[in-house]
Parts: sequence; structure tokens; C-alpha cells
Amino acid sequence: MKKHYIFLRRFSEWPVWGGCENRVLDYFSEIDYKKTTITLLTNHDLFSHRFKEHKIPARVQLFPFDLRPSMGHFWEMLTLLRSCRPTHVVIIQGAFTDFSLADFAAAWIASWGRLFALEVQGAPGPPQKCSKKYLGVFPGTGLWWYCYMIQMSLRGWLCKRILAVSDEVKQRMVDLYHYPASRILSVFHGIDTGRFMSDPSLKKRLRSQFGFSNEDVLFISTARLSPEKQIGRLIRAFDSVFFEQKNIVLLVLGTGLLEGDLKDLAKACPCAERIKFLGFQKDIADCLKMSDVFILPSDIEGLGIALLEAMATELVCIATRTPGPNEILSDGDNGFLVERTEEGIRAGMIRALRLSHGERQAMTQRARTLINDRFQRDKRVAYALGILGINTENATC
Repeated sequence: MKKHYIFLRRFSEWPVWGGCENRVLDYFSEIDYKKTTITLLTNHDLFSHRFKEHKIPARVQLFPFDLRPSMGHFWEMLTLLRSCRPTHVVIIQGAFTDFSLADFAAAWIASWGRLFALEVQGAPGPPQKCSKKYLGVFPGTGLWWYCYMIQMSLRGWLCKRILAVSDEVKQRMVDLYHYPASRILSVFHGIDTGRFMSDPSLKKRLRSQFGFSNEDVLFISTARLSPEKQIGRLIRAFDSVFFEQKNIVLLVLGTGLLEGDLKDLAKACPCAERIKFLGFQKDIADCLKMSDVFILPSDIEGLGIALLEAMATELVCIATRTPGPNEILSDGDNGFLVERTEEGIRAGMIRALRLSHGERQAMTQRARTLINDRFQRDKRVAYALGILGINTENATC
């Protein structure tokens, strides 16, 4: 009898394909579909054409109801999941609050306790504990805060296993929301190191094609254009560095909610002509290969797949101190870790520009070696699917 896994993925009102989706695609590409059936339930279908392109026989189904919490939401979710007859349910948490306790409880019941979760981003801090005064005199107990914390914590206790993308993401769930540490495994994702690797001859051809000279220093950032990615911070830092060094260029890859605002911000800068928005790129490998320095200016990350790709391509990498980058980069050794401020990004850019050729080469080689040793895609995917109990095409019995 085939196993039937149902994956749940919820997007914000502005859905954008990102690292989480690439991770799902990698997982689904390696599944043995002779032994497993996959259904992906989502509120925005960004997957069907990708599955078709990669010949993945997974089924995509849209939620027939609003995912916002309501009085009847638990029953809606339970009824839907039961109708799909899952043997297992996997909740993909792109953000820590994507799915509520009602969703977890419905999934736990429908799967007879075979519930898993993928946690992609670090958990935010709990809301401030406070209580109002009744009749302007009698203080409350802050019961709402305790109810909130209990609901958040129970989600973790309902899961058979939780796959966290990094050690820090795991620890934040344990420390802040009392998730059971014994059920959480750090499952770093990996990348295709054969696809992401430097190519000096291609670098020259691509620069010529895009109109850049060999003397230009190309900074690049690949991210969805949303508030937490802080591309505006990067643009302002780049503008200040431009006053000191004129041969620099900033490439911004991605789309998202803030695209218009970020383009307006760039147009208002003296360096506007040196900031290039390249939009969504199906294959970012070539853009990385023609660049020199990668920057991840985020306020929050889980692991940072884009950072892994840049390190494998032997770019000098700058990232803010967030979960994921904190565990991947060693400041001054295989890249630069900076504070989550405009000045922090600016300082990192200056340090990158001041590297000698030999220092840059040694740093990027160390970064590439780390990726080869710890973040090979096939090994990481096989490990994750093994935890979920899913057979892979290359599995041996």
C-alpha cells in the first residue's frame, strides 16, 4: 500500500517563489513515487508548472477556504484533510506563525499522530506580556498572553518530528516557546555544487553581455523584495560606499511587495545608474558567476540558501548576524558577518573591497570547501526524507 503524504504550504498575500519553495522542489524531485503519493495543499499555486517542468507527479490542490483563524476553521481543516486520506501530514512553516494550533490539531488527528513540521525561519520573540486594568483600577492577569504561549507551544508537542533548517532556529523554538528539544532535528539544506561554481571564462562573457567591464566590482543580492529582507538598507549602504569608489555596481535579483518602493529609493540616489534591478531570474547561477561580492542584508533568516549558493560560487559573502548565517560564516575567515544596520552593511562592503587578490582567493576557497563538506544537496535531501519516512528513488532496500 502506498503512503500518502500531504504537505501544507501557506503564502502571504504577495506569494513569491523563494528558498523554501526550492527546498520543497528538491525534496519532491528525489521521492520514489512508486511507493509514495504526494499532495500539496496551498493557498497559491506556484508549484504546478514547476512540477510539470521537472516531471514530478505530485498533485497540487488549493485550500477551499480562508486560512485566517475563525470559529469553524478547525473543522474546515479537519474535514479537508480527512477527505484526502493521508497517512502522514507535513506542515511547511515558511514563517513561524503560518499555521495555527487548529491547523496542527486537525493534521494530527487526520494523520493519526503522524505529523511533521518543517521550520524554515527563526521564531520571533513572544509578544510583550502585559495586562489591562478593568474599570481603570483592577489589574488583569494577562491571561491572553498565557493562552497565546500555550497554543504556540502545543503545536510543537503535536509533532512527531520537527525539521529545523539550522541549530539556531531549533534553539529559538525551545527557548522561546518550550518546544520539545528531543523532537527537533537540525536538517540543513544543501545545494548542487556542480551547478554553483566559479567559471572565469564565463564570467568575462556574461559581463560583456550585460554591459559591465572587467574593472567593475559587482555586488549582488538575490532575495524576494519583502520587508524582512531589508534591500532598502542595502541600497542606502551601497549609495554611501559609491562616494568612495565609483567602479561598483549593485545587482538586485527578485520580485516582491516592495519592488516599486525599492526602485523609487534607488532612483533618488546619486548612484542610481549603478543599481540594476534584474527581476525574477529562473536560473540565478549565471548572475552569481559574473559577480564578485554577495550581500544578505536580512533582519531574519532560517538558513540562507542564497548564501550557500554564493559561497559555492566563490563570491566574497557578507551577511547580517541572523540564524543560519551565524552558523555558516566565520567572520573574516570564509566571509563577513555584520550588524543588521545600514552601517553594518557599509562596513562589510568596505572590508570586501579592501581585500587583496590573495586574501579574496583564500577566503572564497574556504567558503567553497565548507559547502562541499557540509551542504551537498543529495546528502541533505536524503537525510531529510529519511526522517520523514519517505522512500527516495536512489534508496536501497
